[in-house]
Amino acid sequence: MHGLENWNQKHPLLVSTIQTASRRDLEPDVIIIDEIHYGFEGVMIEKLMKDKPNARIIGLSATPYDKNGKLLSGFKLILDKYDLKYMIQNSYLVPLEAYQLVHIRNLDKVKVIGGDYNLKELSKVVSNNQTILEIVDSSLDYIAQYKKAIVFAVDINHAELLAKAYQHADINAVALHSKMTQEAINSEIERFTNGEIKVLVSVLMLTTGFDVPDTDLAIIARPTKSQNLYKQW
Repeated sequence: MHGLENWNQKHPLLVSTIQTASRRDLEPDVIIIDEIHYGFEGVMIEKLMKDKPNARIIGLSATPYDKNGKLLSGFKLILDKYDLKYMIQNSYLVPLEAYQLVHIRNLDKVKVIGGDYNLKELSKVVSNNQTILEIVDSSLDYIAQYKKAIVFAVDINHAELLAKAYQHADINAVALHSKMTQEAINSEIERFTNGEIKVLVSVLMLTTGFDVPDTDLAIIARPTKSQNLYKQW
């Protein structure tokens, strides 16, 4: 339905964004919302639920938690047996190996807003030269051992600083962020998929729905208190 003025209201299945669905005159029997944790406490989902009181609403998410780490409320039944442990034990996900390589200093001075660190303040803490070099130097041995790596950064400046530091260490790395054109982003992802690039440094671009199967290393250079964000990585 997105962007369409003339669409078939009698069609048995409509696919839409929350924004479009909340504005259109729809009377569905069932509403299925994928990635329900995004904006669950927002106005549009609340409006959709209020305007469609007779519809059965099904929310889907690998991380069905609010900002406090509690299961999303408002549902009569929650099927949560397919957790991370289940997915690993049943070979949907590979077992994880986790290492803490760097202790980020001064995190206690960063304000927590909405359940996570204030990004502007967090960026200042992690973007100094010493921290950038510590992140890069401590991860070089792991990058050498594995096929492909994704680095999760705080913001555009942080991503570009990390990418340049990896390049100075003779690692073929590029940063992906919202100031790039979609064509440029697609080109770099294709080069990463083909093995021409070893490291992608991302600002919230390579989480939900991103899939390059032989990516076997994630470097979380962005401290977070968000359970959802951490699990999506």
